[in-house]
Amino acid sequence: MDLQKEILSKYRELRPGKSYQLMSKELGINSSRLYRLFNGASMKLKEYQKFKQGLNQKAVEMTDIWDIKHEFQFLKETQVREIKQAIEDFKQSNFINNLLG
Repeated sequence: MDLQKEILSKYRELRPGKSYQLMSKELGINSSRLYRLFNGASMKLKEYQKFKQGLNQKAVEMTDIWDIKHEFQFLKETQVREIKQAIEDFKQSNFINNLLG
């Protein structure tokens, strides 16, 4: 598998179900250009760098999640329940609705 196909495949694997429009906002690459790239057009160096940066960011996010998961094992059950409730309250708040539009 060549380098371009490999990075596109990894990106799709780590961000499944993303539309070209959402990827465009995330990467700063025009959505029609993304369509062409995913359908075989040659990638420019700047585009490759943007994909690589997007993958690196996802790796950092996953590492952060792993660290949090690791720390959870040292919490008491009541602390875990409190955190879960706080997350649920946050998800139900208007902040998320406003953020998503």
